[in-house]
Amino acid sequence: MSSVNNQSRLPGQFPSPVQQTSKRLVVSELCLLWVLSGCIGLSVILALHFPRSKMPELLAFLPAAGSPRRYARSRGSRAGESGLGHDVGASYSRYSSDNQDSKSIVDQQRECHDRAAKEPLEIARELEFFDEAVSGTKPSRIGFDRMMEAAKQRAFSVLFIYDIGRLARESVISMPTLKTLVYVHKVRVISVTEGLDTAQEGWEVLATILCLHHERYLFYLAKNVFRGQEGTVLDGLSVGDHCFGYDSVPIEGPPKRRRGRNGRSEKKYVIIETEADWVRRIFYWFVRDHQPIQWIVRELNRLGAPKDHRHGKNTKWGRAGVIALLRREKYVGIWPWGVTKNCRNPITGQIAKELRPREECGKWLRHLPELRIVDDETFAAAQRILDQNAERIAACREESTGRLRGSSKDSATPRHLLQGRIRCAVCASAFHVGGLHAKYLICPAFRRGLCSCRTMLPRDLAERLILEEVGRRILSDKPWRRAVHEQALQAWNDFASTIPSELSSAENRLAEVEQRIARLVDKVEDGLEDPDIKARLAQRRNERQQLERNIGRLQNAASNRPRKPTPEWVDEQLKNLHEVLASDGPAAAVALGNLIGKVVVSEAMRPGRMRPFLRGEFALHPRSVVDAVNGNESQTTETASGQGDSGDRIVIDFAEPDPKYEMSDEVKQLSDTGLANWEIAEQLQVSPSRVTFLYNFWHERSGMPVPERKNRPKRKRRETPLYKRIADEAKQRWDKGDSESEIGRDFETTQATVRKSIEWWHTSRDLPVPKFADRRAGQVELAASLYQAGFTVAEIAKNKLKVTITTVRKMLDEWFASKGEIRPDGRSLRRRSA
Repeated sequence: MSSVNNQSRLPGQFPSPVQQTSKRLVVSELCLLWVLSGCIGLSVILALHFPRSKMPELLAFLPAAGSPRRYARSRGSRAGESGLGHDVGASYSRYSSDNQDSKSIVDQQRECHDRAAKEPLEIARELEFFDEAVSGTKPSRIGFDRMMEAAKQRAFSVLFIYDIGRLARESVISMPTLKTLVYVHKVRVISVTEGLDTAQEGWEVLATILCLHHERYLFYLAKNVFRGQEGTVLDGLSVGDHCFGYDSVPIEGPPKRRRGRNGRSEKKYVIIETEADWVRRIFYWFVRDHQPIQWIVRELNRLGAPKDHRHGKNTKWGRAGVIALLRREKYVGIWPWGVTKNCRNPITGQIAKELRPREECGKWLRHLPELRIVDDETFAAAQRILDQNAERIAACREESTGRLRGSSKDSATPRHLLQGRIRCAVCASAFHVGGLHAKYLICPAFRRGLCSCRTMLPRDLAERLILEEVGRRILSDKPWRRAVHEQALQAWNDFASTIPSELSSAENRLAEVEQRIARLVDKVEDGLEDPDIKARLAQRRNERQQLERNIGRLQNAASNRPRKPTPEWVDEQLKNLHEVLASDGPAAAVALGNLIGKVVVSEAMRPGRMRPFLRGEFALHPRSVVDAVNGNESQTTETASGQGDSGDRIVIDFAEPDPKYEMSDEVKQLSDTGLANWEIAEQLQVSPSRVTFLYNFWHERSGMPVPERKNRPKRKRRETPLYKRIADEAKQRWDKGDSESEIGRDFETTQATVRKSIEWWHTSRDLPVPKFADRRAGQVELAASLYQAGFTVAEIAKNKLKVTITTVRKMLDEWFASKGEIRPDGRSLRRRSA
């Protein structure tokens, strides 16, 4: 460095001040680098070559000029303030994992008690803090947090620990913890086995070295564990990374990997056939049947399928679990290892997964064909379908935010009117958007097989019925409007009476805080440099700012006091509220949510119907209407299942009105006039059988017996019956191979009429009548052969046999039954693809 400087300046010149300063900085940096290198090297040497029991002797060269007595005298004022009058001892113990002996806590506490007896001090039982099976890399632990809170409250003055590693395994956690205990909470910390005592001068140097030593110990421990696992992987043995469908069992023979009292045998992977059958079934559903992921999840939960050994007993199958299973290469005999590595944040203790380079983890890839569960073609087809699904999802994402279009988690800006408002009465889950073109609301728990509510709620119908009922109450119901006016008057009176008292209380509190701030400032000016005083001063200043903002808000509210509500004002505000609700936007959703809260829905049945509908219940309170008018969030706490003091319980059937009720009344009126069924059918443009059904339904719902109608005029038959008029064309189409159902649909008649027409065509010409059973047997064989060739049920029905899908299913069921084979699941016939 000096030679360079001598060459850079001219002869006869002296170094400039800038050059001298630069040289001093370089020398200081080199000295600092030398000290740090020495500390790190010493910690590594100590960690590798010396036992922990020799640490006090090895570190005896460090300066220790201080004295515990001097420390006790400096703490005398604090002890007097806390009311202790003498030193109080506490201890903290910890062990890391469940594999360690739980007696470790007792052993550490015994060492701390023996060390405390030399002071002499006693450690009370309530001051023995500990954490069991908790890693020292976590900054927040139950026992540790309780110990720090007790130190903050000055519950003890001396803390005994077995070693620094009990506090933390990271120097960025342990050193700030030590300095907080010593300098902020005035606690003396003693490490029993390492000779650390914060009452001695220069303890920070020893503590820094010890913290680095414990941190490097964790690093080398992870390296050694990884080295052992890598050797096991290279030997083709199990390292515990088996998944659903597999298990690891010990290899017969003496233990090789671990000897002694806890010796363990080497393990190998084996297939669990019961779980492997579920794996094959999931791939079969997804690839061959083209079932959606949600259907597979619901079916697995319904059938009680087992889960992976890493999951808890009460966990259920979910979408992510099924996708992960379908993506797993181990089912085709490819077992990767070490693809990711754990990277821990030393400050927060959180662990994140990071990918290793492909060339690094390639040497650990194992090929185990004996563990194959799924064939390559099925696995490849599953990957193609998953990739297509991922591409469709990616195409639906916003380019800027990456969120699916239409999705929103912000309750302040809901996407639709009923977002988060509909609740399931069975499982209390909030209904989500789903169904065809997102026109319905469905229970998400049912999609996973965890709820029995399978009925979907039409969004448009639910919004229309709820708004109609709420609008009728707030616009047309006069008693309800009077109740709203009374609540508005009460709210206005409460506002007028509480604002002055709250303002006066806030001003008095502000004056009190100002006095406390002045006293704290006087102590600081007198030279009392206490961190607690500074912290308290900052706290009081924050409190003063909050009080000032609150006073400003109250003064603004008092100056802008609203006028006294009148019935006309209430009517105008309710009309404006109805206009807001009728609009389509986030404001309408927020206003409706403030009015009705949650709508609890449950399944209900209608007479004469097999499909249930949803019935909703909610409570509408005058107070909530007043809050909505004033722009406040509703504070009503009554639920929809009950009725409050001034709230009404509203029940809405989310179903379109059944037209048969109105039509049955009309049929009864026309029948009373003496008209026949066929005359009523022509007038109402329905079939005669429908007229009979509606006539019987009217008497059933009225609780009356159905009278006989023998004397009714009958409809005159036409000269030529239908089966004779269509005989020629039906025979031609039947010869071409068209089915009876397709011919019947074209002529708007039944299959029985078509068969009768074909029979009459043959008998009228003295020809033998063909056997329809033989024709059906041929169709059954044709349908079975096409199904085995890979055609779907829909393709066979539409393009090949010209029959309905239901007819094809019946044919396939009949064919499988005749062969004595187990037919596929009935649902698989619906979605089977080529």
